[in-house]
Amino acid sequence: MKILVVEPLPGGGIFQWALQLSDALARQGHDVTLLTGASPEALPRNERCRVLDTLPTWQPTDRQATSGLRRRLQRVTRAALYAEAWRRALVATRRERADVIHISNQRFILDCAFVWLLRRLNRRIVIIHTVHNPLPYRQQGSTTAERRDALTLRAFGSSYGSCDVLFALSQGPQQVLRETWPELEPAVVISHGDYGSLIATAEVATASPPSSSDPVALFFGNWTRYKNVPLLIDAFELVRAERPDARLVLAGRIPSDMDLAEIQARCAAIGAIDLRTGYVALEDLPDLFAAARFVVLPYETVNVSGVVHLAYSFGRPVVATAVGAMNDSVIDGVTGLVAATEASSLAAAMLRLFHSPTDADRLGEGARAHLAEQPTWDDAAASMIAAIEQRGATRSGTPVGAQR
Repeated sequence: MKILVVEPLPGGGIFQWALQLSDALARQGHDVTLLTGASPEALPRNERCRVLDTLPTWQPTDRQATSGLRRRLQRVTRAALYAEAWRRALVATRRERADVIHISNQRFILDCAFVWLLRRLNRRIVIIHTVHNPLPYRQQGSTTAERRDALTLRAFGSSYGSCDVLFALSQGPQQVLRETWPELEPAVVISHGDYGSLIATAEVATASPPSSSDPVALFFGNWTRYKNVPLLIDAFELVRAERPDARLVLAGRIPSDMDLAEIQARCAAIGAIDLRTGYVALEDLPDLFAAARFVVLPYETVNVSGVVHLAYSFGRPVVATAVGAMNDSVIDGVTGLVAATEASSLAAAMLRLFHSPTDADRLGEGARAHLAEQPTWDDAAASMIAAIEQRGATRSGTPVGAQR
């Protein structure tokens, strides 16, 4: 088969996921093209997988505007670029004459419009989509909730209904899809895979044990609102009262609408919090994770987290709140610790691993062992191809790839 994987942004977690899946699909013997923005942060390793970096999007390292007017202008500019990216993607789908189009993520209603239009312009092609978050999030008071207004539900439901096969990375998104749009065919759950193809195998294999690091906790990833960084800061204040030698590293990009000055003041008042704001390049990840005893994820809600798999790759246990997919991906007492979404509970879990390096090592080994037992990228690709062949026959009823 000829498979075109569409991921507009050339860097970040979703791009990394799409790249590794593309490589795995190529290892299954298919011709794969990853369509993305200019200068992607990593390239495929399989010769049957190529990158077409012609979309006019932006890099995750690009500076975000912070002032009100500049932020609005940047959003308008990026919306225009994003629309042009999807126009070029539509042209590419016809030029490449692919049998299968894979949509790696839907972030906005504009993405939904593209899938809907793609379906109507080409009835022959098989459209598949991996659902990371079935619905986008929005801030609702002090909490984060899924957008469930009529327009969003209609747009996303129409897009999902335009696909031949839907995939999900855990039971959580599958269940949301089933409950929200019961008329859809059930999503096929596939595995996430590790990060061995993006990070040097030797650096992962020789990662030092958690006990070799100082008492440092690491938060890694974009500071999206649902990741609840303020809760972590509150919890670390309690930790510091008992362990003055403890440190917290907050590494990742801060949204443009978040008050950085307020965060800096709060962290300075507590002390021992290292703010590493900005995108963390792939080559910097080994040192970042090696310096931490464990990774802490204080999420308010979550469907899937690649950070958990990344932490496990480096043999680091995860301290997480008991929400969504964390209940499945973090096994309490085996690969990490699960806490309630309260500062005191999160602080208690962090203190346990600060007080006991032995426990940190045991859980770190458990994380490595658990990851080794999970399905690989090749397993995910094989499951995807099997689902396409079983449920994704073209609208004409001809087997996939038989038209050429």
